[in-house]
Amino acid sequence: MSGHNNKRRLTESGPTVPYKPKRVKGDPKLRCYVNNLPYDAQWTDLREHMKAAGEVTFVEMFTNKDGKSMGAAIVCYSKEEESRKAVETLAHSSFRGRNIKVKPDDEKYYVKVPLEDVSPENQSPFGNNLGTIFIRNIDLSVQLPTIREWMQEFGTVQKVK
Repeated sequence: MSGHNNKRRLTESGPTVPYKPKRVKGDPKLRCYVNNLPYDAQWTDLREHMKAAGEVTFVEMFTNKDGKSMGAAIVCYSKEEESRKAVETLAHSSFRGRNIKVKPDDEKYYVKVPLEDVSPENQSPFGNNLGTIFIRNIDLSVQLPTIREWMQEFGTVQKVK
């Protein structure tokens, strides 16, 4: 087995995190996540296709650290109804010969990337984005949903127990 293949296997079995869009901001209700895109698709082509649901205000194609397409994108609409319409009407539509998937914008759907490929500006200031935080001395009357709400200020909370 060559060293290249060995490294690839180690990467595939190592820790991964959801891709973090670089430029998308604002209300997630105005956005949808699109995947199963051809790797050579251009954002302008996707914008034209997604216009069937409404006014597209922005498209970000997901790319790896080398700038190559990951076959996924975020599409932003001017209205929440348009984003919902895209999910309802364009999911499984044909785009450049492929049946694309269109879902509400939610990080749980995002393609996963090896932790080593996450650029430093997109990593948590507390380490590798995979950490568990233990908090002491919280009043016993504080409920788990309240703790989740407090901690979401610092990033995505996957579990509180």
